[in-house]
Amino acid sequence: MKNFKILSLAVVLLMSLTGCEDKPQGPTFTPGDVNNIVNEWQISEWDNAPAAFEVFIDFNVDGTFEMYQRFEAVYECYKGTYELNGNTLTGAYDNGDAWKNSYRAEVSQDGATLRLHSDDERSVMSVYTQQAIPEYVKADATRAVAGVPFL
Repeated sequence: MKNFKILSLAVVLLMSLTGCEDKPQGPTFTPGDVNNIVNEWQISEWDNAPAAFEVFIDFNVDGTFEMYQRFEAVYECYKGTYELNGNTLTGAYDNGDAWKNSYRAEVSQDGATLRLHSDDERSVMSVYTQQAIPEYVKADATRAVAGVPFL
């Protein structure tokens, strides 16, 4: 009987050591089909912090995009073309200027999240959530001519 009690105690001790498992913090990101980039997106994070500005991007199936950004008082609209080769995203604006960086693009399996990792030395990640661009943003946006585009 004494051996049974010791054996039972040892089993309970072993179970308590192996039974605990750390749960992941926050939502997990499961990569999906990067071609699901064709959608409307709103920035939610930039450089591991909540975005302190607004950026909306509409990636169209024909390889064009419209980007609406607001860093201060007004929305600016930039248009151009993008190309997705594998998971490398590049683009150019209608005026012929290329984006500042190319990006490694990842779309979540559920299609709700887009992550863009810049290819520069800082490798900043921006996170977007699938969100229809509000009509007031499109209506109030000015055609950007002298601003600095986000991408």
